[in-house]
Amino acid sequence: MKKAVGLVLFLCGITIFAGTAEDNGGKSVDNKFVPLQLTWGLTETPGITGNDNDTVLSLGLLCLEQNSSVLSFAGWKNQQENNYGVQTGLIVAGSRCNYAVVCAPLAVVNKNYGVQISLLGMTGEMECLQLLGVNIADEIQIGLINSAEHKVFSEDFDERFLQIGLFNEGGKFQIGLLNYNPRSWIPFLPLFNCNMGRTYDAGMQ
Repeated sequence: MKKAVGLVLFLCGITIFAGTAEDNGGKSVDNKFVPLQLTWGLTETPGITGNDNDTVLSLGLLCLEQNSSVLSFAGWKNQQENNYGVQTGLIVAGSRCNYAVVCAPLAVVNKNYGVQISLLGMTGEMECLQLLGVNIADEIQIGLINSAEHKVFSEDFDERFLQIGLFNEGGKFQIGLLNYNPRSWIPFLPLFNCNMGRTYDAGMQ
């Protein structure tokens, strides 16, 4: 236990030193890497260093905002520009680019190259939605409800390769209780549906 406390204090000392380093002109400069970040803010995120650093471990009592982390957790909202490891939060976890695992009740990712696990997941500007599911690299959706777009039954959708769930919409291949694909010759099909190359015609819906 003493060793663990000592290690945390040591990392805090290195982090504070790195985050307040001075250049030759005597001006404070931001070090782009610090081993540890601790924050305690609610709407803003004051911490032991600025929020534009790259870290190994980032912990937020309530909110956390960071350029990137390998391991990160926040009690309410965990926001990362880039996630390279495991990013989680009790309520919300979001990142601009996810390269590993984002896991939270509400997970919001702009570009997903890894795995997104959530009760409610959103990718991009809500092009990809899912309920109680897993999104793998924006290509595979496994969940209760999977949608590849935010405008249901529309022409302009970003097709996913595979969807598995009770209701699926917008997947190239779909396995579920009810599947909708406007480019299938039979748009609504139970059990299985797929893109059959049909040209979408809104008047036929």
